[in-house]
Amino acid sequence: MHLTGFKRKVPIPIHPGKNIYTFPTHATTDYDCSWLFYHHLLHSKKNHIKTESHMGSIITFLNGEKVSIDISCYTVEKQMERTLACILAFYSHSGNAVYGM
Repeated sequence: MHLTGFKRKVPIPIHPGKNIYTFPTHATTDYDCSWLFYHHLLHSKKNHIKTESHMGSIITFLNGEKVSIDISCYTVEKQMERTLACILAFYSHSGNAVYGM
């Protein structure tokens, strides 16, 4: 929060030296909140399956696994951007190299 100024749904630098960053899908007090790891995500796309339990997005991980989550692709993209801002803030603050961006 100090380096980025983010107040809500703040990305967490778990281990910046090993490029381990995560971000929440919802408010951390929300029961449906999940945490996604930035460097493990390949892409997200809108879930077009129209069901009563419709989930907003399908997340594809680097290993090919997919998961449906109840947030929009726009929110996933915004959280990815915020996490990248966090990565860059830690990079410029520490002067260390950032790999895998």
